[in-house]
Amino acid sequence: KHDYQWHKITYKELEQYSLKVATFLIKEGLKKNNTVAIILENRPEWAIIYLGIMYAGLTCVPIDAQLKPGEINNLIIDSDVKIIFCSYDIFVKKIKDNIQKGLIKIVVLDMLESDGKNLIRFSDIEHILTHANIMPNILAQDIASLIYTSGTTAEPKGVLLSHANICSNFKSIAKLSICSSADNTLSILPLHHTYAFMVTLIVPLFSGATVTYCLSLKPSDLSQIIKESGVTVLVGVPQLFSMLHRTIFERINKIHLLFLPFALLLMRIKVRHQWGKKLRLLVSGGARLDPRIARDLSRLLGLKIIEGYGLTETSPVVTLNPPEKIKFGSVGRPIPDVQIKILNPDKSGKGEVLIKGPNVMQGYFKHPQWSGAVIKD
Repeated sequence: KHDYQWHKITYKELEQYSLKVATFLIKEGLKKNNTVAIILENRPEWAIIYLGIMYAGLTCVPIDAQLKPGEINNLIIDSDVKIIFCSYDIFVKKIKDNIQKGLIKIVVLDMLESDGKNLIRFSDIEHILTHANIMPNILAQDIASLIYTSGTTAEPKGVLLSHANICSNFKSIAKLSICSSADNTLSILPLHHTYAFMVTLIVPLFSGATVTYCLSLKPSDLSQIIKESGVTVLVGVPQLFSMLHRTIFERINKIHLLFLPFALLLMRIKVRHQWGKKLRLLVSGGARLDPRIARDLSRLLGLKIIEGYGLTETSPVVTLNPPEKIKFGSVGRPIPDVQIKILNPDKSGKGEVLIKGPNVMQGYFKHPQWSGAVIKD
């Protein structure tokens, strides 16, 4: 929603725009497996640019726009990025004065003027004629994404995910039949995170579903967007669901116990009216969700809320709470094609978690010693 109007992009338009981006990148001289960075807020162009990078046989480096300018610059240098895609706001605040001029080309969204050399308007790419015959052959083992994660050390780790890694994770999730082409997923979590990337972009895209983009996290704005656009799946992190829980239960706690049962029924009707009748599923990940919050929201909203577990190195989903048998406080069972083993468990069952499957990363960028330390068999 932009300027009080809904703007829609079809799958055909998504393909056409992405091929234009790919043609632009190849004409700029980029060769297969070169790196291109996306430093961008959630918006339809994120998907267009990412898929364009894929068509061109390149590796995408999604970078957190919330990082400090110096941190962004370090990642750009480390990954040897050739071209950066960013919004005008991010360009002015984080990139303009920190990236070595002349060495890297920058494509800026929402920019009015271009210098025609190293500073390019994204809108100019829309006029490029697509040349499908120049697209390279993409192999399953080619690296699709280089994603930096802080991990447990101060130095960021670059995780290498292949096309096969990403596709296998979708295929495993698809076998659970949680989503279909009839769904509409709200995309509010930053897409540079693998969790948001997989669950709010790849899963709906490969399922033929709809993605809705929202700029605000205020409960009132969220509920309006969800109702207006017919969102069926809301994907979030525990902080989001805690905020929703707090907003709802601040009102409930003011009600006298005598009137509570009747008030809860009215509250449920009111909340469902505010959020629309199509919303059917809440998904939580990224950290542990308080079982009390999950149980309260599920009971009050009459919705299923499922929790999952994963990490960037596993593309990322590893386990998921099955919607047909939800256990609050649990991250569920391993998804199909993924195996889990607890190494040397103590008396209470706690031990190191071992994960095996086609979703496990190719390794850490430039650090084979780190890869060797975590990837065995």
